[in-house]
Amino acid sequence: MPVVLARARRSRALVLGAALAGLIVLVAALAPWLTPYDPFQMAMAERLQPPGWSHPLGTDMFGRDLWARVALGARYSLAVACLGVSIASAIGVTVGLLAGYYGGWVDAAISRVVDVFLAFPVILLALALIAALGPSPANAMVAIGLVYWTTYARVVRVLVMATRHEEYVVAARAVGVRDARILIRHLLPNVLAPVIVLATLGMGAAIVIESTLSFLGLGVQPPAPSWGWTLALGMRYMRQAPHLAVVPGVAIMLTVLAFNLLGDGLRDLTDARSRSG
Repeated sequence: MPVVLARARRSRALVLGAALAGLIVLVAALAPWLTPYDPFQMAMAERLQPPGWSHPLGTDMFGRDLWARVALGARYSLAVACLGVSIASAIGVTVGLLAGYYGGWVDAAISRVVDVFLAFPVILLALALIAALGPSPANAMVAIGLVYWTTYARVVRVLVMATRHEEYVVAARAVGVRDARILIRHLLPNVLAPVIVLATLGMGAAIVIESTLSFLGLGVQPPAPSWGWTLALGMRYMRQAPHLAVVPGVAIMLTVLAFNLLGDGLRDLTDARSRSG
């Protein structure tokens, strides 16, 4: 453990990504206490104010404090992305375990389903799912899960196929251990580290998908302060008040960057551990 912590501290990507992601999560958790303004309270007399002392990030077209809305919007965007990634990983890990362990027609059938999902562009598939399910945060989570589960399934399948013939798995099968127990107790722990790395990297992609859906009016619905919806409104006032689009755009960019750096750092850390092992 000390060796792992020393390597983690030496990884600039991991340290910077963890610090930035932690700060964003902290802002989301403490959003109601970080500003005296109500993010839903309109004040038309103060509409479209630029950043200043009273409103650090300015106000929107309804006079609402932009910092209050962006801080609370982090909670919506992170929640949708996190639950979407959880759905994707749960489906992908389960399917990958079954395909890699049983092989044969089970693997062939699952692989064909994966190929069908991969035939569609991610954003197009997400839009199609939202169109079928209806616009809402819950359906946005489901859409994110259903467009990204194939990545987890493919990685887990390969890892399980490489370990299903190991001696401890063969021995467990020989003494009559049930398949479900072998999958959960013996094979699942071997794929957790790569899945965690994939999930961390997937958070950035999920944030982009969630913001895109909200930007198009298909994700988090107003008056909830989603970053994507705030960006969509800000685009209408680019000349009069460019900060309306710049602020949520920067928030999305920094969040994606944070999770990408964190994922890259975790990947390098796990690769270093596997090489040293």
